[in-house]
Amino acid sequence: MRVITVPEEVAVKFPGKQETKSYQFKGWLVDTLESSDPKGIKQIRQLCKVIDKIEASNGSVSLEDTEYQIVSDILESAKFYPIFARQLMPFFDAVESAEEVKK
Repeated sequence: MRVITVPEEVAVKFPGKQETKSYQFKGWLVDTLESSDPKGIKQIRQLCKVIDKIEASNGSVSLEDTEYQIVSDILESAKFYPIFARQLMPFFDAVESAEEVKK
């Protein structure tokens, strides 16, 4: 089992604009997972289960190893513009540094 500590919200600045937009970790992660391209009904069901767990979590996100791997694989293959990815680095770091917990 892996536990992801939910980081603080991140303010993202858009190129050529003065304003910033705040992103919450759980909302960003769910949006990223929902925009992935699951291969078949089995992966769709797994993804729905993971998204439900993320949305129901409070303060940290606990995922089984297979669920964590789904999140990790999707983030690894997702396409992010470098200017945004750099600003979202605390979110990537939170997933990568998830604590492994023995049951």
